[in-house]
Amino acid sequence: MFLKKFKEKRPEMANRDWYFHFDNVPCHTANSTKELLAKKGIKVIDHPPYSPTLPPADFFYFPVMKKMLEGVEIVDKSVQKE
Repeated sequence: MFLKKFKEKRPEMANRDWYFHFDNVPCHTANSTKELLAKKGIKVIDHPPYSPTLPPADFFYFPVMKKMLEGVEIVDKSVQKE
């Protein structure tokens, strides 16, 4: 229902990738919820447990950084601090 209404209001966003950021409450992590979202092609951004120092805006950067660093091997640990 939500997606249908959203697509009516914002048709320019209808074909974009969708991401949802859920916290770790049981109804969000239930297999039935994960299966439904996967069936609809909706990606879920993982929420690390007990992370009060991370504002939700930071979750956008994690997948981007992960993709950028894919296949990169860091040999010198001092580079990790930068």
